[in-house]
Amino acid sequence: MKIEFAESFKIPSITQQEHRAGVKANGVAYIYDTPEIRDARVLFRAHLAPHRPAEPLQGPIELDVRWYYMIKDDKHEDGEFKTSKPDCSNLIKLIEDEMTRLGFWKDDSQVALTFQYKIWKERVEGVGITVKQLGKTIMEAFG
Repeated sequence: MKIEFAESFKIPSITQQEHRAGVKANGVAYIYDTPEIRDARVLFRAHLAPHRPAEPLQGPIELDVRWYYMIKDDKHEDGEFKTSKPDCSNLIKLIEDEMTRLGFWKDDSQVALTFQYKIWKERVEGVGITVKQLGKTIMEAFG
């Protein structure tokens, strides 16, 4: 099975890496999401939800994410790689977490193969996502 879609929205600059830690009165440490991370989760969930499958995908999964940032000045050209923050590795965690919550798969540990890139675009900002069930081996994926 393959799911492919694109959604236009302003990509949040906050990432999962920016959560906060605290200590309870009994001395137990905990981690919590800031209001900005919670807002980013709600935004991603709203754009991902219409594309979720009827049943969670099974087995190994390939996740491709294309991050599109709108050009707002004359310093970049259409299709140029975006090499400034946020980091791809930090961005993808929120997407994976929300796709898990929405039932794209049972657990994000099933994501065995990931491709992603960030580029500047002239007229659009948002994400393009492809989710694919893989065979059991790497040879089946690339064979």
